Amino acid sequence: MGGVGVLLFGDFAQLPPVGDSPLYSSKAPKKPLQISGREAYFSFDQSITLQHIFRQQGDDPISRQFRDLLLRQRTYSITQEDYNLLSTRFSNNVSIEEKGTFRDVIHLFPTQASVEGHNHQYLEATHAPVLRCKARHHGGKHAKQATEDQADGLEAELLLAIGARVMLTRNVWTGQGACFAPQWQSLH
Repeated sequence: MGGVGVLLFGDFAQLPPVGDSPLYSSKAPKKPLQISGREAYFSFDQSITLQHIFRQQGDDPISRQFRDLLLRQRTYSITQEDYNLLSTRFSNNVSIEEKGTFRDVIHLFPTQASVEGHNHQYLEATHAPVLRCKARHHGGKHAKQATEDQADGLEAELLLAIGARVMLTRNVWTGQGACFAPQWQSLH
């Protein structure tokens, strides 16, 4: 890891990655980013297993109910009462003021179209000029028609604005400081 100390935390009972395999899977990775991730994972030579679960703090009835729900979720045994508790957090059951507190958190969406819609709304809300960066294709006559998956995650067009968030998934231009960042970084 380039001489940098790294700590990884996880829970083997968490839901698996969406549309992918966990790094520790015995299934052989196929994509370059999957291979790189697995190689990084297997470069660790020490591990510590924590024995106490700290999923949800608190002894009030709602905290206990939520903690029990999370434990049942690990074994896919959600009850109607669990669903009823979770439904109190559905978007249409949360006040506009509380929704505002979630503006800067990472969102999960079921479709790529939903992701793009959210990203466009976020860019609009910055009230900043948006730079439209179109890819230059140097990979032959078929490069322009390549999908994002075929281009190993590279987009044909990238929209940027001051205050926008960008997620880099690999070292792309290390001389300018653009490198692997597994979390959102703000543009300045």
